[in-house]
Amino acid sequence: MEEKLDFANHNLVLKNRETVEVSGVKRIESLNEKEFILHTVLGPLSITGDNLEMTSLKLDIGELLIKGQINGMKYLDKVTSIEKKPSILNKLFK
Repeated sequence: MEEKLDFANHNLVLKNRETVEVSGVKRIESLNEKEFILHTVLGPLSITGDNLEMTSLKLDIGELLIKGQINGMKYLDKVTSIEKKPSILNKLFK
């Protein structure tokens, strides 16, 4: 019998401001060495810092591991998340 994956749980584990483990990740919206924007089961999440890098990604089970200097983690308002902001092209062709 195949086990059904449970994406209902969402956890953040921050270790020494150097590593953050995130579960309940649905997808990664954007990433660079300063910021990761993730879509989790509880909404959009921004993780900011310096020298950030993804060291493990298991989207089939919704887990992500990020290393670097973690400076902040913030849940974004669903209405003003990056998903809802107009694209640059939309702004140009108004």
